[in-house]
Amino acid sequence: MAATLAVAWAGPCSRCAAQRRAPRPCQRRQPRTARAVPRSCAAASHVEVSVAKQLLEREGYKLLDIRSAAEYNDAHITKPPRTCFSTPYQQGAEAQFVEAVEGIFRSKENSKLLIACADGGALSRGASDALLRAGYVTVVVMEGGYQSWLSIYSTSGRPRPPPGRWVSTGTEALKSGLNVGGTALTYEEGAHKDSERLPP
Repeated sequence: MAATLAVAWAGPCSRCAAQRRAPRPCQRRQPRTARAVPRSCAAASHVEVSVAKQLLEREGYKLLDIRSAAEYNDAHITKPPRTCFSTPYQQGAEAQFVEAVEGIFRSKENSKLLIACADGGALSRGASDALLRAGYVTVVVMEGGYQSWLSIYSTSGRPRPPPGRWVSTGTEALKSGLNVGGTALTYEEGAHKDSERLPP
């Protein structure tokens, strides 16, 4: 049984197609960090969050956020713009889910879909299996789901600072942590002792 990278080869790139080269894997295609899956296996590949971010930003993938509508409205990935779609998925309601996705993405061969649930668990697997059975060709699951995304990036895609590290934005410097040895007290009105004040 031949193994292939499920995300690595999706046809020639636009430059190779324009030059009418013989079909071959182009070096400028999708990142080769997805795990290898057997060609006959009907399972979506799984990618880490950093690879998922690259797929969204550089490879034209669209994110299907399969959490509930309330969770999506509370917070969702906003950048890159127009890449995140709320398509709630519930086990046992695969037909409604596939209909909703088909309403957004009509071309099953050309659509590049990235699936994310809250934790990257059974819901992501069920949704990806339903889409593969419906005929979608390129379906990838983000490992760890939305929780894993938020541990590394903000909703706008900016990297989060490591836990416990204070990052100044410029305005907090006067409000935070300057009271080392009473230093901050010298900046507050009336903090001086009467004996330390200058005579009028």
